Amino acid sequence: MIEAIESSQNARVETPVKTRVEMPAKTPVQILQLLQRQPELSMSEIAALLGKSTSTIECAIAKLKQQHKLVFEGPKKAGRWRVL
Repeated sequence: MIEAIESSQNARVETPVKTRVEMPAKTPVQILQLLQRQPELSMSEIAALLGKSTSTIECAIAKLKQQHKLVFEGPKKAGRWRVL
């Protein structure tokens, strides 16, 4: 009897869940959306607005530049981002 109870407790029943969970946008997508509205933002300002670390933003921006989706134009302090 105890063995039957133990075996029934170990049985797993998997049922598919059909609720759709909305995932937050990926960091590069969030960066592009933000820079389309405010192209003068610095990396540290982007990090603060998105709640991410500066290094995360730097990596994401480097990938966006490599993919030719983002370009920084002008001097470092007074330049602006251009989303391609």
